[in-house]
Amino acid sequence: MVLNLCKNFSEWKFDELKDYATSLERYLNNEVKALEERHEKQTSTMTPEQKEAFYEFASDQYFKLTETFPQTLRISLFVHAYSLFEHSLNEVASTMGSLRGIRILPKHLKDDGITRSKTFLKDVVLIGFPDTDPTWTEITALNKIRNYFVHREGYLPEGKDEQVEKYVASSNGALKLDESHGTKRIAIVSQAFNQNVLKTFETFNGILFKTLLADAKD
Repeated sequence: MVLNLCKNFSEWKFDELKDYATSLERYLNNEVKALEERHEKQTSTMTPEQKEAFYEFASDQYFKLTETFPQTLRISLFVHAYSLFEHSLNEVASTMGSLRGIRILPKHLKDDGITRSKTFLKDVVLIGFPDTDPTWTEITALNKIRNYFVHREGYLPEGKDEQVEKYVASSNGALKLDESHGTKRIAIVSQAFNQNVLKTFETFNGILFKTLLADAKD
């Protein structure tokens, strides 16, 4: 069945992303460990004053490995994961429309992204779309965060967004808001954020496909 193929492909892609994220985080952690070991060896015979000067000189390299590179990696992975979910949802909407013999496509609607796919499935295909499930509420917050990263380098508009700030506060430290001169910027602090995002997408897809497959049997 076409729906099962869509479901299996989506699951495979998200599993692949989880493995990719784990591998890259492990690589960066190993690089930090190797750097620390090199520095420890290089400074083993230095005086305290020489060590202080050395670590001040080497701090930029350490900052890149512990802050800049992980942040760039995690943002890129998050944006890619969100795009994958958005594309998957659009494919499901198009497939359901085709199976129902509906001639218009999701792209013919005025909405964009996941909202357009939801509208198509709910109002055109007339599927019981699970937009009251907590995972969908979370996904709408992730939609905003994705847009802030892509279009605003992570900065909140006018320094605030109640939904996003609430999501950050509930992330158990995986996200934080850096504030400077009244402007707030989202930072991904931990690899746990993307693992949780992928789990959310998978959970929602499981709920959605359960609904779609049950509808197909009727």
